[in-house]
Formats: sequence, C-alpha cells, structure tokens
Amino acid sequence: MRDSTVVQGGGCLTPNLVTIPYSPSVWYWPGSAVVADNTMLVFSDKVVPDSSHPYPYDWRVAGTSVTSFDLPSLQRIGGPTDLPVLENQTGEIIPWGIRAFFNAGDSKVYLYGTTMHPTDYLPEPKAWLARAPAGQVTDQSQWEFFTDAPAPTDQWSSSFTDAKPMEFTKNGGGTDNSPLAQLSVVPYGNRYLAGAFVWDTLSYDIKAWVSDTPWGPWEKQSTTTATFQPRTSQQIAYDAHIVNLPGASWTVVYSANDPYSQNQDFTLYRGQFAAPNVLPSP
Repeated sequence: MRDSTVVQGGGCLTPNLVTIPYSPSVWYWPGSAVVADNTMLVFSDKVVPDSSHPYPYDWRVAGTSVTSFDLPSLQRIGGPTDLPVLENQTGEIIPWGIRAFFNAGDSKVYLYGTTMHPTDYLPEPKAWLARAPAGQVTDQSQWEFFTDAPAPTDQWSSSFTDAKPMEFTKNGGGTDNSPLAQLSVVPYGNRYLAGAFVWDTLSYDIKAWVSDTPWGPWEKQSTTTATFQPRTSQQIAYDAHIVNLPGASWTVVYSANDPYSQNQDFTLYRGQFAAPNVLPSP
C-alpha cells in the first residue's frame, strides 16, 4: 500500500489507511517510525514514477520524508516533509531515516541509510548515520553526521563533507562489508542490535550485528539469525528488522511479496515473523 501504516499497540498490530497523503506523481513507502513523547515520526521513501524501468519496477526513490502523528489519536499533525537530499562521494542519494530509532539517552533520533555503488561486478555497500534532536529532524542545521574519527576525537560533525560510513567487522575480528540491505538498529540491553537481509530481494538470509554504540563498529554474528522460505519461485523478501515484541520477545520481522502473482493470491504480499535462530548476548 502507498498510503498505509501498521501500528503496534501492546500485542496487537493495527493497520491505518490513508494516513500519508500521496498523488499519482509522488507517493510514500514507510520505512521506519520512532516515538518521542506524544509524537510518532514515520520516515518514508519518497517514490516517483520512472518509465525507464520495466514493470513492476517502473519507479525510483527520489529521497526520504518524515510525517508526524499525534499519540494516541494517530491524527496526522505534520508532513510529509522532505528530508535533505545528500549524495555520498560516488553520487548515490543517502536514504536518511529509512531506518531510525529514538535514543532516550541523548533525546536524539538516529537516522541510518545505506547506499550501494557498483564496483566491478558487485555493488559496494556503505552504511551512513546522522542524528538530530527529536523535534528538529527536518532542520538540517541541527543535524550531526558520523565521521568515524578515531577516539577520543569527536566523532560527529555538523558538516556533511566530514561524514564517513560506519565500520563492520567479522565475528572474532577482521574487517567486513556492511549488508547490501538497509540496516535496522534498536537498543539491546546495554548495547545495540542491528538486523538486515544480506541483500534485499536476492538473499534469503537475515543476519545480526551488535555494537556498544549506535554508530558501531558493528560485529557480525556468524550464525544466520533467520531464513526466508519463499512460497513461489518469484516471491521476494526485504525490509528485515529484529524487534522486541510484547508477549513474543525478540522477533525477526520482514516483508514478502510476489509482484507477479499477488493479484491472484494476496497472501503472497504481507509481513512475516520468525523466531531468531540465535542472538548475541546483550
């Protein structure tokens, strides 16, 4: 759906339709949401038609936006408002906020976004991070960008030109690549837990990473956290999160779709849930 969100209240998931305005020329695909005080911020891909791509991929992402809702009424109170469109060094738009969380420790929203630049035969993923006070995410002058400067140097800068991607390591040591999918991060005890498909739509494996800070370095766990089981030869999966659901504990949540057969079987397009095979210690 181009105009819907699903909201969790306790152990219930409730769909809400026609919550983010759209038009035939611009629509919004929700990616993540954060709650700060009595406001919910929903971050979305801003999507526009693109006839240069064949159906069902005749669209492109033009940036990201944020829409605010009052709680508990879920009435829209602002947006969708475009977030800054900033390109990395190789020209890809960073999808700021398409993965985000509110950090109660510093009252800031952490805005993640992964880019993929083709190198030789495979894309090279880079995972970026910015942060802003919860009530000022649309004001770029309030943003700070992660710079990966060596400690004890300040690792944050108000200038995007100083931004650097986050680091990833293998379990047991050694550098590693970030996932080709967007990285979803949540607080995890005294640490932070990240989850993602190794590669959205092309990989069945969901992995987990842990870090002592929201900006890494991220240590990949050697065991696959969950595996997608496709029901048709054209069903794909994407958008993996690892979240702590009331009544179910830590759960892997992701989306599945068969863009060619969903009109004949709507159950091919839905959210799916899986118990993690293993998770690192919090």
